[in-house]
Amino acid sequence: MIKETPRVTYDVYIKVLQEIQQLAIMQREATILGQEDALVKDQLQVISDQLVELRKTVPALILSKFDQLMLKSGAGVIDLLDSKRCGACRVSLVPDVLVRMKVNRISPNCHSCGKYLDVWKK
Repeated sequence: MIKETPRVTYDVYIKVLQEIQQLAIMQREATILGQEDALVKDQLQVISDQLVELRKTVPALILSKFDQLMLKSGAGVIDLLDSKRCGACRVSLVPDVLVRMKVNRISPNCHSCGKYLDVWKK
């Protein structure tokens, strides 16, 4: 009997990337507040540890693209507008492409700005 390993799909990666994005924002804000405060230093260490662990769960290619987007604009994952438009550049997605993204057949990136799209959010 062949034992199948569960296939991790784009929707799972997008959720993890959203967590990474949120932690990165918190890390930036804590750094701006100042590292002189011991409490802030402790929070930064906890955030940093969480980021390291989460980043280990995402394939290098997806993480690399995400990092580029974060450096460029401060956000790598964006919600859809009206369930059909990129929340960053407002470009409408072709319905067929959107369906293929939702069933995890193709990477959920905006064809215009390249952002990862959370096409599963209700």
